This record gives sequence, structure tokens and C-alpha cells, in this order.
Amino acid sequence: MKVILFEGTPEEFSVASQALKGSLTSSLQEVQLGEPVETATHEGRFVTLDEAHKILSRIPLAKIMRQVLVKLHAAGEQMTTSEELRAATGYNANQFRGLMGAFGRRVTNTVGRNVWFFSKKWDPTAAQYNWGLPPSVRQAIESLGIR
Repeated sequence: MKVILFEGTPEEFSVASQALKGSLTSSLQEVQLGEPVETATHEGRFVTLDEAHKILSRIPLAKIMRQVLVKLHAAGEQMTTSEELRAATGYNANQFRGLMGAFGRRVTNTVGRNVWFFSKKWDPTAAQYNWGLPPSVRQAIESLGIR
């Protein structure tokens, strides 16, 4: 089952519902235990350096989001688990999902859909995502001095 929440005016809902009409079919996906599954590069691409700058500087970042970005940046090319990010922020699972969802809206509202800011892999064994930053985002964080 897929649940989609819409926020906006009736006109925006009308446009969104027409755009999504063909993609609202249900599907079942079998997940094998073992290696994490890459999910951040499907139907899209990672942000460019210029887009990362726009996303990070369009409006001030919340202190808690800075903590997430600093933790991910410090990991370099390595992935960081959702659990480690929640521990770094003091957020529970629901709060963390809300934080990442809000940041996702920032990305979409700045550069559009199908553009990925994070690399993300689902680890079915641990039942959580592993998070990382593409090189363009790491470079933007450095050049903007996010600490």
C-alpha cells in the first residue's frame, strides 16, 4: 500500500493529481536480506555543486540539520546509519523522519523533483537507512563553511 499526502491549494492538488495519475498503482517489491539496496539514484541524479549551494543557502539551516550535515560530511565517502544520525541529534525515529522529510521539501522546492541530495541505502538486516553525501554536497558544505 502506498500513502501520499498532499499539502497545498486545491489548484496545486489538481495539478499534482493529474501528474501522478499513472504512478498511483500498487506494487509489491520483494526485498532479499543481505546487502543494502541503493535507493538514492533511481529515476534521477545527484545535485550539482551549484544546486547544493542553492539548497544549503536559500534559507538558514536549522541547527539540528547542520548537525546531520556535519556528521555526514565527517564520514566522507562512508555511509552513516539512521541510528547514528538520531544519536547525534537526540531525535527519535519519528522526529528524524520529519527532519529529513522537511529537508526533502527544501530540495524539491529549490531544484525540483528527481534530484537527490543524499545517497541512501536501505539495510534490510538492520531495518534502517544508511546515509551519505555525494561529492558535490561535500564540496558545497566545505565552501559554505557549514560546521
